[in-house]
Amino acid sequence: MFPRGAYKALRLERSAVIMSAVRFSQSVIEHNRNRYPEARWPTSSAYRLPLRDDSVDACFSMYVLDHLVCPEKILDEMLRVTKKGGHAILLFPDFLRPGRFVSQQAGFGFGTAKEKLKQGTLPDTVVTFYDNRLRFPKMLKRLKRRIGGFTVHLQPACLYYPNMAHPDFDAVYIASKAEVMNWAIRQGYGVYLPKGVQGLFKDHAFVVI
Repeated sequence: MFPRGAYKALRLERSAVIMSAVRFSQSVIEHNRNRYPEARWPTSSAYRLPLRDDSVDACFSMYVLDHLVCPEKILDEMLRVTKKGGHAILLFPDFLRPGRFVSQQAGFGFGTAKEKLKQGTLPDTVVTFYDNRLRFPKMLKRLKRRIGGFTVHLQPACLYYPNMAHPDFDAVYIASKAEVMNWAIRQGYGVYLPKGVQGLFKDHAFVVI
């Protein structure tokens, strides 16, 4: 579940760690195998990790959770392969707390209220701000009461604007730090935030289960 190049940032002493990094993209796997031959690079779905129960000390997911239609399933899978006393470590954007619905169309077209204000489209700016801060959060609360948590959006912006590059345009799970933490606590796990909730981690989650 590692993006290209993420292994380098996480590399520990080679003698002290045996690492498996799962990707479904064969081209990325081949690239990483060539760069980091000391690690194992199986090709697999994140929903069924090619690892035995209780077989790893730590299972790490970096900016994967928000791209999954079934986020709860991968959380279960990460914890399945993690030993008792080990850790499931997650990094993902927290869309819900700051009201950042970047893969949904707000207003009359895709883009943030700040971007639209710079373009001088005041009516679109106002409607976008209203959608992100009031309409979308209220709609999500109704959905969660009706169908439960881990709400996903099946029509992300990338389907309509395939040539537009924008962070998280392809996100489907409306990721929430509080939701993931509350889920883990309900399952009986301990949870902590190594970097707290300030600075970068105000709008991004670094959660250890």
